[in-house]
Amino acid sequence: MRARVADTSECVEGIIIGPELRDRHRLAAHADRKVAIARRSLDFVPTNGSVFIDASTTCLFAAREVERRIGGNLTVVTCSPAVLRTFNSSSIQVVATPGELDTTLRAVLGPCTTSSLE
Repeated sequence: MRARVADTSECVEGIIIGPELRDRHRLAAHADRKVAIARRSLDFVPTNGSVFIDASTTCLFAAREVERRIGGNLTVVTCSPAVLRTFNSSSIQVVATPGELDTTLRAVLGPCTTSSLE
């Protein structure tokens, strides 16, 4: 059971946790399924082209798989600071969307983000 408690805290199974612990909890939840989805998603990632990777934890697993396995001339666009930190490959260009950091969602969002993607 989950309930929002404060701006960046959350109640998980009766315990109030802060954002860092909450993020670790979300990453660990169903990790085996997230890895399977991430590996399957590689079938849809072009070697040459571009993809958008959002700020979900499942997409973070997918970003890790893309970093490990995709070569070529790929551009990744993301609103996720965590996804930005994932990439180190010189063959993958990473573009961050502009906007304001939503500390609850851990994503860069807002009107600037929307207009930059149009």
